[in-house]
Amino acid sequence: MNLCTVYKSWLPGYNGSMTSLKTAGSSPGAAARERGWLRAWLPFAGLAAAVGFWVGALCAPQALRGEKGLWVALPLAACAFWAWVRAKKVLRRYERGAEGEERVAAALTELPEEWKVFHGVPFASGDLDHVLLGPPGLVVLETIRWRGRVTIRDGKLWDGDREYPGYGVEQLMERSTAFAESLQGEVLPVYTVVVVAGGRIAGGGAEPEGLSLVDESMLVEGLRSLPSVSFQVDSVSERLETMYEFTQ
Repeated sequence: MNLCTVYKSWLPGYNGSMTSLKTAGSSPGAAARERGWLRAWLPFAGLAAAVGFWVGALCAPQALRGEKGLWVALPLAACAFWAWVRAKKVLRRYERGAEGEERVAAALTELPEEWKVFHGVPFASGDLDHVLLGPPGLVVLETIRWRGRVTIRDGKLWDGDREYPGYGVEQLMERSTAFAESLQGEVLPVYTVVVVAGGRIAGGGAEPEGLSLVDESMLVEGLRSLPSVSFQVDSVSERLETMYEFTQ
């Protein structure tokens, strides 16, 4: 597996001590489920306002006499049905993503003890699925659980013939770089890895320099094969925990 260095940011020299595997942040998949609930039920806010208008109209029965009441009730019922169907689809999509993050988190427990793992790290307007600190440096993992064959072409990740916003190669690498810079230190390698959980990777394509696309079954093996560097894992971990208010 070709895990390419994206950016060298911070960190002092390694002093030879690393503590055991540690996890922090939110539970794997928690942020995805929260976003799913928010996006699924947001249309109901508008529906609630419409219902409020309808209930207000009920207080003035003359406003709903005859066909007027039917013309109010039918659109509201149609909107409620549409919102319910949409909510179920959105929840299923985000639940699938959350389950993918949980699968990757389970795979990461097979890493050697010197690695530290953070799940659901809040950053910018979203979160990073998994952030790892270990002998190679900093590794930012993006988990995807798509139904089609995953490929990289035209600088984007594709789910079969479908593309999703936010999955441009440059965009993912820039986010890793920005996160490394936010920690404000010295120098260490940073890797961006997209993990396909429970899906399929279409073969034959060349990986872009700076980003790797791997199957969850090969993730740990690939991480362990990365070259080691010298830096103080504990100090960086403490800095990350302090900045993002993680509790152990």
